[in-house]
Amino acid sequence: KVVPSLKLSPGKWVLKEDYTSSGRGIEILDSSDVDMTEVLRTKQLKSPQKSLFIEPYYEIIYELGFEYRRQAGKVTYLGYHRAITQKSQYVGSYLGAKSPGVAVEVYAELVRQALEAMELYNYEGIIGVDTALYQGMEMLQLVPCLEVNIRPTMGYVALSLSRKYLGGRSGRFLIARRNDPIISQVEDARPLYLHDTSVVSPGIYLLTPILEDTYFVALLEVGE
Repeated sequence: KVVPSLKLSPGKWVLKEDYTSSGRGIEILDSSDVDMTEVLRTKQLKSPQKSLFIEPYYEIIYELGFEYRRQAGKVTYLGYHRAITQKSQYVGSYLGAKSPGVAVEVYAELVRQALEAMELYNYEGIIGVDTALYQGMEMLQLVPCLEVNIRPTMGYVALSLSRKYLGGRSGRFLIARRNDPIISQVEDARPLYLHDTSVVSPGIYLLTPILEDTYFVALLEVGE
């Protein structure tokens, strides 16, 4: 494949691989400092089977994830969450948090209609749509769509946990490293299980056990 010369305005751009996961496969580059055409050519030589995309970079204030379910050709809106990211990688979700600056229900319905019109063949299951708010010249601006994930997402997991355990309260779903200080704040060394129907008091709870070879831990923080 031949990579054509690019004429990009000076500034930051997002270089994204065709298959990314929770922010992995994404690189932020400044066209003022590097030759973007040469970067693309180098990456194409290393991984010729991959496609690469260049997208505008936004100073994002926060990211939102909208979750849907497709069944028998019909798409149903399930809810949204506010994503927590570190260096463009997903590490959790705020649950029950309001989203100033976005008419959530209006946007969710427009996306639902668009998804229903998409040719998704026989796919049935969860669809996640990521969007974001960024600081414009005078006000917050909406990025209509960062990406569409035709698969169960971590945001869907977060929403499911919210419905089961939060009971309308706010909280956080987190993916933490084993040595993260938050681990010391857990309420109980035993993880929660989906068949557990007991009322969960405010606090921080394990969702996965901590074993000798555990590297990442899933946590649920329940608010007041």
